[in-house]
Amino acid sequence: MHLVCLGVVRKLLNIWVSGKCGPSRLSAALSHKLSSNLINLRAFIPSEFARKPRSVTFLPRWKATEFRQFILYTGVIVLKGVLPNDYYKHFIIFHVAIYILCSNRLFRRLNRYAHELLVYFVSNFPTLYGVEQVSYNVHGLVHLAKDSLQQGPLDFYSAFKFENYLGELKSSLKTSFNPLQQLICRLYERENCTKSSVVNGGEILLTQSRGFPVLNVDCDRKYYASALFSDFSLKINNADCICKLDSGEVVRITAFFENSVGKFASCVIATKIGPAYQSPCGSDVFDIIKVKFDSDTSHVVLLHRISSKVVCLPDNDSSFVCFQFVSS
Repeated sequence: MHLVCLGVVRKLLNIWVSGKCGPSRLSAALSHKLSSNLINLRAFIPSEFARKPRSVTFLPRWKATEFRQFILYTGVIVLKGVLPNDYYKHFIIFHVAIYILCSNRLFRRLNRYAHELLVYFVSNFPTLYGVEQVSYNVHGLVHLAKDSLQQGPLDFYSAFKFENYLGELKSSLKTSFNPLQQLICRLYERENCTKSSVVNGGEILLTQSRGFPVLNVDCDRKYYASALFSDFSLKINNADCICKLDSGEVVRITAFFENSVGKFASCVIATKIGPAYQSPCGSDVFDIIKVKFDSDTSHVVLLHRISSKVVCLPDNDSSFVCFQFVSS
């Protein structure tokens, strides 16, 4: 949270947007383009994210979660065609290393590679941005891979969960009178109450029945707008309808329905184009791929075939870049 997001990612954005004049400083037109690119992604950010992208004019007010979203997901899209090529490749190296170290699937298997990328990123930082910009946070990146081996993925021991819980504690206080007693009472209530929305035993809950009439379907079908899985939810909107099947195919959900046989989803299967970037390596190694939804053919799949939700962001050429969620 502090070293990467509020440290180096914020430093880079400040250099690009408001740093001293030079090849790393964006012109007013390019800064405006960067803001437009960020705002255009708002409708495609899944509900798992606490915040939507904001213009860089609000950069002094960006929260740590916004910088995290930028380095892991949106920066790959919005900086393309905005940053000079050498600076963009340098940023992608940083993105790949942090993505690996945040991922529960990758942080051990590709730890050495992430370390080498971070060493390369730091060693080239003074060449691109100047020796005076190599702060303690920039140097600290070379130790992240070793810390990850000892402690787990970066999010497992970052300050995010503690900062978030401070907000929960604050919202539990209704008055300034007896704050400790209030907190004890609220915590006791939370521990003893049962949530009806919790999904148990792998059951998938369908909610919010869609009220419009549907033609050419069996009369016993009931249509829904969302599906709640054990660790994610899917909805019929641009941001929350993209997922991956157990076969590895990326699909866009167009409807959820239930009948006497089981629970199903109507979907459109995406056409895989290839990796989103090729340097420093093909992004498909990390399940970051570019796809197109150019088919009108609808398929029906059992909901239990859906294995994971993905972040799917529009690219500049009418395609989409799909990111596998990293642990958080």
